[in-house]
Amino acid sequence: MKLGIEYDLLQPPRDIPKEVSILNIINPLIPNFLEEYHPNDTFSPIDPGYEIIVDGSFIDLNTGSPERVVRDIAKKKVSESIALAKRFNASEVIFLSNFLPFLNEKRYYESWYFSLSIEFWKEITERHPDIRISLANVFEFSPEPLMRILESVDAPNLGLAFDLGHALVFSRVDLFAWYQQIKPYLFTLYAHSNDRSGDLHLHLDEGVFLEDMAVSRILNSGDDLRLLFKSFNKDSYDRDIKVLHSLHLPGMHP
Repeated sequence: MKLGIEYDLLQPPRDIPKEVSILNIINPLIPNFLEEYHPNDTFSPIDPGYEIIVDGSFIDLNTGSPERVVRDIAKKKVSESIALAKRFNASEVIFLSNFLPFLNEKRYYESWYFSLSIEFWKEITERHPDIRISLANVFEFSPEPLMRILESVDAPNLGLAFDLGHALVFSRVDLFAWYQQIKPYLFTLYAHSNDRSGDLHLHLDEGVFLEDMAVSRILNSGDDLRLLFKSFNKDSYDRDIKVLHSLHLPGMHP
């Protein structure tokens, strides 16, 4: 198991725990960062010994919108995120899905969302074959919507990431069954907790993260996992690392 923490290019963490081998650049998630960012901006150098994973833009982006102008804006933001990821030689750039199952409107999804999202990601993956692009769950009740897009695009550089915290709130299926279904396409997991009332991004020893038996089965699977800590409190990564150490998980290494 490889561990990662969030990394802000504008405010890099002062101390990186020795167990960490992945830095997760979060800046494209920050509203307006990509508009204010210029290719010649100088950021503090990042130790080349770390693997880099980048979070792509998220807020208000709908890759399956029937409005062409909206999809064009989404394409611009996605492309800018990928450009930043390439600048830092990232192994992966992850985009949150923005799929809204609460609409419960089959005609909307069947007439527009899926076909347009598939077309969107086909174009993006063909344009950027040299970097892994992953889609992560937010509000999905199950892995089916993302699996449908992934299998229809059928690109070697398109995969899935699994946000365990989001799934704890919104999933209507067993999380281990979800994990088993997406495992052939999975690269990275996001780890944070909540009390199932909302997306609280708590530490792993808070809420229900450690109580959920499916989460325990995933962590104890022995698979070569990349686990990114995603609690809103950025000053206590040692706390989450101690939790994992206390579980004596197989394959946990720096």
